[in-house]
Amino acid sequence: MKIIIVFTLLFSPSLMAKEFTLPCIGDSLTEGGSTHSTCRHFIDKYINQKLVHIGPFHDQKSLRHAGRGGWSVQRMVPKFKSWYTQYPADIIILHANHNNFAEQKPIPAILKAQENIIRQAHALNPEVIILFETAIPSLKLPKYSYLSELREAQKMLCTSLQKDKIKLHPVRPEIDFDLKWLSKDKVHLKDAGVDHMARCFTETINKVIK
Repeated sequence: MKIIIVFTLLFSPSLMAKEFTLPCIGDSLTEGGSTHSTCRHFIDKYINQKLVHIGPFHDQKSLRHAGRGGWSVQRMVPKFKSWYTQYPADIIILHANHNNFAEQKPIPAILKAQENIIRQAHALNPEVIILFETAIPSLKLPKYSYLSELREAQKMLCTSLQKDKIKLHPVRPEIDFDLKWLSKDKVHLKDAGVDHMARCFTETINKVIK
């Protein structure tokens, strides 16, 4: 009888740890590369939950994701539904602010695309938790001089979307960001930078997933 009770306690669905699925969606900062790191590789270091990284692509560490180097968020919009349908997720990290040019005044188009992805995710799964990353600094100027203005506009977009009962959580790694973390290209991040971003994301995940 004691063996049966112990077995029941150990394997009861209510007591077993739930796995949460997570695709990281973004550009080269999400995908990573031979010359720069990605915060995806640091998230499990700080998370209190069991996360399964999913997505249509995988890296050299066999970690799956939805990062596309060189893509703007506008380019991701028509791909998102097929990505999410194929890889439905409990949590989404959306980190896609680069690969536009300041002279093109891209902020309205970026915000429209980000809102589109967030609303698509919510329509496909009203329970999905979305972590929306506001833009980190870049020293590649004038190309990325729009990022600081974008950051302020993203805060207003978050407030607007949250009123529609979307489980949206802004993540602000620009706070306490050290420009020394930028790599030689002034855009991508060294290990200290992606570690900072991973801690920002996991701090939010640890708060909202109990």
